[in-house]
Amino acid sequence: MSNRDISRRSFLQGGLVAGVSVTLTPLSSQALAALMENSVTVPSEQWLGNNGQARARNDALSKVCGSKVFARDIRAKDMPGWPQQQGHAMLLKTIKADHIFAGIDLAWLGADLQPDRIVTADDLVKDGIVFPEEHAPDPLLPAGKVPMFIGHPVAILIWNDFER
Repeated sequence: MSNRDISRRSFLQGGLVAGVSVTLTPLSSQALAALMENSVTVPSEQWLGNNGQARARNDALSKVCGSKVFARDIRAKDMPGWPQQQGHAMLLKTIKADHIFAGIDLAWLGADLQPDRIVTADDLVKDGIVFPEEHAPDPLLPAGKVPMFIGHPVAILIWNDFER
């Protein structure tokens, strides 16, 4: 198969397996421009030292005050023409690599904080998602196996809202 024959889906699956995220943004994006207008502006004397090195992060004050989560806190609702609602995902990983993975129990979250969808290794098999042999085995660790490394992903937790 030549590079021209690769599908968008295959490209994205390969990127997921490799742990690579690609974002394509046109340089003249109105959405990105609108975000930059609302970004945190910090006078240079507050964060830049006399030696030309940063004294603090450019978003430090806004993070401490609770107005920002990340240096670029970009959400769909902040961009013109994008939906007001968006989903959010969390990759759940192992913290030990010397025990058999027995599954996950999210009961401690309580009923109000449960994810709307949990994607596991069984779901990948059921949906016929196959990863290239070079990335085998187990992009999501199935129950009953020992992780290959600390931080081996076991599930993707998906919420339909940001607040939960």
